[in-house]
Amino acid sequence: MLYGLVIITGISTLFAISLSVPPGNQLGYTRSINVDAALYLGYTVLVVIAWQSIIKISTQKIIWAVSVAAHLAAAACILQFALWTSGGESILKSFNFEMVFGSAYGAAMPRNGSFMEGNYLGFFGGVALLIMIRSKKYLGIVSAMVCILYSQSTNAILALIVAVLIGLILKPKMRWHLQVGTIALGFLAIIGLVPSARNFLSYQISKLGFSGDSVASRTVGNIDDSMEIRWAKIQTGIDMFLNNPVLGVGPGRFGVWFDQYVTTGDFPSEYFYKTGRHIVENGYIQILSELGLFAFIIFVIFLILILRQVYKINIVDFVLGIFVVFSLNTAPAWTSLPIWLALGYLGAAIATNHRLMESLHKVRTLAANPLSD
Repeated sequence: MLYGLVIITGISTLFAISLSVPPGNQLGYTRSINVDAALYLGYTVLVVIAWQSIIKISTQKIIWAVSVAAHLAAAACILQFALWTSGGESILKSFNFEMVFGSAYGAAMPRNGSFMEGNYLGFFGGVALLIMIRSKKYLGIVSAMVCILYSQSTNAILALIVAVLIGLILKPKMRWHLQVGTIALGFLAIIGLVPSARNFLSYQISKLGFSGDSVASRTVGNIDDSMEIRWAKIQTGIDMFLNNPVLGVGPGRFGVWFDQYVTTGDFPSEYFYKTGRHIVENGYIQILSELGLFAFIIFVIFLILILRQVYKINIVDFVLGIFVVFSLNTAPAWTSLPIWLALGYLGAAIATNHRLMESLHKVRTLAANPLSD
């Protein structure tokens, strides 16, 4: 199935390269537009190869690797924060650390650790947390929580909440309900007692757009704009898809065609002074707008098949699948490697379960038909 996605991406790339690009500056494209499209085709090939490689690895090895990665990521967060507070930001930059800041705790502080952006760190933290819970690695759980809280990522926290709730509804177990309820009460107690925790909650709620600011008063720096900007980008991506439904505008070319489809009134004016590449910030709409309907259908069917299989295995793996599916709504790119690490782990879990079921079937067959003398 994923080979079909690669083929469609290749055809879309060739089609996009054959067309002339629209006039104007393509912000954030530091290399040839055609070379960039070829690289995005390469990313698709890379994640498919990565997924097929990961599913052949035992889940225990993957769990060990994720545990080590979670510890290293948490250590990088602590190092970044320690050097930043002690005036050692130049040391971080000498090691190519990006410095991305957030104000979820009431004051500006770094939020990305060793990742390019806080949302990447938050997504990885969410994946690591669920895998560590599944394997009952408690130090790994702590490291994953450090990554999530340090990232200040609304997307990761919301995706975790939604995934857990859906998991509890579709696979109800009293033991899980009690455990989740106890954890929720603990967090509520922390929020009630710790001022910085209340600031964190207030910040996350504001980012979801629950405020009374008018459209006229919006600015890029205002956290209340986060959802409005994302919705405007989604609409822009949908417009691209409707005009290019079969093959899209080409891989990585949302930013190339952004100015041709954007409705400027949907964005705060300061947004257009940015120097980086315009991205849709939604994995599903990125596929629709850049690769077209058939690629989107293949990708969605692939996710549904993954969810259907992990539903039969374990509630935590199922929650992880929901977490990935929900997180793609705010993913900077559908080819992000942490996404495919999570999907690879789920694929490996499915393969392991199949092997276990086959072994049990053989044992039962032998037990039912013992050898006679």
